[in-house]
Amino acid sequence: MKWLGRDLGQRVWAMMDDRLWNVGAQVSRLQRECDDAEWNDDPRLAYLARELEYFKELDKAGVVYEPKF
Repeated sequence: MKWLGRDLGQRVWAMMDDRLWNVGAQVSRLQRECDDAEWNDDPRLAYLARELEYFKELDKAGVVYEPKF
């Protein structure tokens, strides 16, 4: 089975690789953290918002996985 020119096994491997961020999951996690930080007046809000915007841009560009390094 092919998925965008890649073997399905490679895609499954990428999903299990702990060296990669799943961009969609990061957007969801960071959105939730930003909402909590705003509600709790957390000083990390600015940092979380910048990180969220970075991952949203990746998601908009169609990036599925981003290296953690």
